[in-house]
Amino acid sequence: MKIRNTMAILCLTLVAVCTSGEAFAGILAEKTRVIYAENSRERSLMLVNTNPWPVIVQTWSDDGRGSSDYPDSPFIVTPAIFRLEPRQMQGIRITYNGSQLPEDRESVYWLNIYEVPPLDKRNEQHSHLTMTMNTQIKIFYRPAALAKIDNIASRISFITGQDRHGSFIECHNPTPYHISFTDIYLVLAQKEIKARGEMDMMTYPKSNKRYYLGETAEKLSGGRAKFYYISDSGAIENNETVITHSK
Repeated sequence: MKIRNTMAILCLTLVAVCTSGEAFAGILAEKTRVIYAENSRERSLMLVNTNPWPVIVQTWSDDGRGSSDYPDSPFIVTPAIFRLEPRQMQGIRITYNGSQLPEDRESVYWLNIYEVPPLDKRNEQHSHLTMTMNTQIKIFYRPAALAKIDNIASRISFITGQDRHGSFIECHNPTPYHISFTDIYLVLAQKEIKARGEMDMMTYPKSNKRYYLGETAEKLSGGRAKFYYISDSGAIENNETVITHSK
């Protein structure tokens, strides 16, 4: 049933992409993140080629640098290279190789899905630009010893402050889980100030991270933090909490 549901979702998405008026290209994955529990034998992921042309796909796992030469990843991705025709689907497998990882917190690695369109032999004698794309999806390795947390948003806290880089809102994450934000706001009495966007707005387990505000705030105390974060399922959820104090 799960496989059929996944296929149905990908088929519906493919139809929507192919019939929309917007330009959209690339390999589409059924999930935006992979949760790999320690006791899992493997994790699978379905891909679909939404391009109107065939592509060669290379897959690997690394530490986020996007380099297929990274030697220390604890995950093996198969098949490592394959061809996908337009609208064709392909399943890939992610397997943990048993390398030692921390048992008191999650570890994160990145699944890379690198696509290259085949060279058109008719244009071999002419200068041309070949567009390639590398899609990265986070793999969260979750040790069996970790207690289940129902709502990580209720466990994190925020403080505000200023340093030589400007005004910031700092997330304190005491949990053994990563939390990835899409947006963070400092909510004051008269306005909301949005944190500047980053390529990866993620706070690591048992750590703090500063997110710098888009404008300088004269008064930082007495506000609230409103934040949007990504759940295990890939859905965007939101929460608010009182700022505990200012630096």
